[in-house]
Formats: sequence, structure tokens, C-alpha cells
Amino acid sequence: MIYFCLSISIVSIAGFYSPRIFDALLFSPSMMKGQPYKFFSSCFIHTGWLHLIGNVFSIVYFGARIAQYLPGAYLLIIIPLSMVIPFLPSYYIHKHDATYHGAGASGIAYCLMVICFLCYRNNVICYMLLFELIYENLFNSSGDGNEIHGSACILGVIIANLINIISL
Repeated sequence: MIYFCLSISIVSIAGFYSPRIFDALLFSPSMMKGQPYKFFSSCFIHTGWLHLIGNVFSIVYFGARIAQYLPGAYLLIIIPLSMVIPFLPSYYIHKHDATYHGAGASGIAYCLMVICFLCYRNNVICYMLLFELIYENLFNSSGDGNEIHGSACILGVIIANLINIISL
């Protein structure tokens, strides 16, 4: 988990200082023809320091909580799924919108947060971040990331239920 977040940080910081790197990895549905790797690559760039720090902290924190209870192979499945699946609704909604762009690992962070909350509710930080998630998505007037965050939460609910079924 640490190495994954370190790679996200290194690539994001490079993107902060190189518009060429940032643009090459950016999720832009209207410009993705022949570039399906951008579903993955966009998770490695962020729009600013707070965006990067918040996502990396969330991935490390919630990933570590989940790893305490589940074999590491689960995270090797959850993380790639949460890199791609949350971007699918945005792709279909905005595929003709040249102004829409997506960047960041929020899909991973939100998915892991929801899994952690639903499977291990005794965690105060989960409650605080769940409140933030609800607040951000209800009162985010720009709409940025709502499809991605919402899809990641739905994916987290599905995965948490599967984990609970498997754990019976």
C-alpha cells in the first residue's frame, strides 16, 4: 500500500510541474479514443497538494485497516476495480463534453472508506469521513467528481457485502 501511494505521489508531483505529464495521464472522456489506459493513469495525477494528500492519507489509512482483517489478495482485486469502475459513469455521461476532465485517486479512497465503514464500524475516523462524503456530495455546487465519488461508494457497498457474505 505504501509503495502504491508513493508512486501516486511521485507521478502527481511530476504532473504538478509538467503540464505534458499531467495532460498525458488526465481522464478526458471526449479525447480517450484509443487510450483506455487513462482509466488507470488518471488515478496517479492530482489537481493540487490538498487533493493528493487527502487521497493518499485515505488510501493508506483505510487500506491498512482493511488489510488487518483481510488477506492482501483482496486489496489486489479491490484497488484496480476502484481505479476503473468509478470512472465509467463519468465516461458515458461526459464522452461528448470536451470541457470535462477527471484526475485523482478519489475512487480508490471513497471505495476503501465505505468498505471500512460497513465492515468495521468501530472506527471514529470512518464516521468523520462518511460525514464529509455526504456533505461534499450534497453541497458541492460545481458537481466535480460526484459521479466518480458516488460510483466509488456504490462499489464499496457491493464489495463490503461480498466480504460479509464470504466471511459468514
